[in-house]
Amino acid sequence: MFNEKYSDYTPNSESYDELVNRVTGFLDELKQKYPTASILLICHGMTTRALFAALLHVSPAQFGKIGNVTLNQIHLDETNHFEPRIDLYNQKLN
Repeated sequence: MFNEKYSDYTPNSESYDELVNRVTGFLDELKQKYPTASILLICHGMTTRALFAALLHVSPAQFGKIGNVTLNQIHLDETNHFEPRIDLYNQKLN
């Protein structure tokens, strides 16, 4: 699934670029509506990879598999122009 041409093999599917663009819009909306809030997102691994990709301006393929029931924490601070800082990545929960 980490092939960037994945959508070529699945008719009418969303490409990774389209997913990252959709997630980028969602993140922009969160920043605008809740600039100082702490927000918990619960999502599938590919969406988590797309979130990281959107924030860091890289391909989702840069990130390995996100395990089930893991914690990922990204710090975004309005006073720092929402520059992302990864605090936790793929941290397994016991």
